[in-house]
Amino acid sequence: AGEATTLHNLGFTYAGMGHREESLGFYNQAIALYQTLGDRAGEATALMNIGTLYANLGAKPQAARFFLQAQTLVQELDFEPLAQKIQQALDAL
Repeated sequence: AGEATTLHNLGFTYAGMGHREESLGFYNQAIALYQTLGDRAGEATALMNIGTLYANLGAKPQAARFFLQAQTLVQELDFEPLAQKIQQALDAL
């Protein structure tokens, strides 16, 4: 899980610096590892962060797609704090 978290953090950092392509690459690598590890909460968080990246670019359809994928995962996990964050992000679109 450490490598997936590191990749996720790199994606977040690159997104904050405005490097969208690099950010997406790290997020996608993190998602693949989270899936391999069965870490659905990590996967959902990365999907939400990709949605946020697209929302910040004004790409609402893409943002909604990633937020909805993340929402589906957290509903399966019954993870209310993250579910609330995702719902707030969807409401803000």
